[in-house]
Amino acid sequence: MARKTLPEKRTLYTGLQKGVRTRWKARGPVSIAGVDYSMTEVDDILQQLLDSIRAVELAEGALHGAVTKRTALELKYRDLVNWVVDLAQMQYGKDAAALAAFALKPAGVPGPKTTEVKAASAAKAATTRKERGTMGPRQRKKLRAR
Repeated sequence: MARKTLPEKRTLYTGLQKGVRTRWKARGPVSIAGVDYSMTEVDDILQQLLDSIRAVELAEGALHGAVTKRTALELKYRDLVNWVVDLAQMQYGKDAAALAAFALKPAGVPGPKTTEVKAASAAKAATTRKERGTMGPRQRKKLRAR
């Protein structure tokens, strides 16, 4: 069975609370899982559940509002942030200590390629040239000479 959404739960708890208040108000305590509850306690528990749903809805509304505001600010000031990053990287280059003050790291330097990587790159380049039909001047000259 699928989980109920908050509006479905709110409707359920509200209906249960209404039924308890109107139909079972004078009823004696009930035992559920070995615990005795009066109808007043059942009503209070249902009200706590409804209050928690309302608190969640308010928090979600505040969260969505805050996310919308943050997104708008990031969009508005994206160019400024990029400018600050670019300026710091241009001004301090590879100075890790200076860039760390801006929470940035120097650009990484690629390490030397292994022979396996070089061979794979050459094979891929040859395949691509063959598929595209690209040739250098000497290759074209040999082709025309035939």
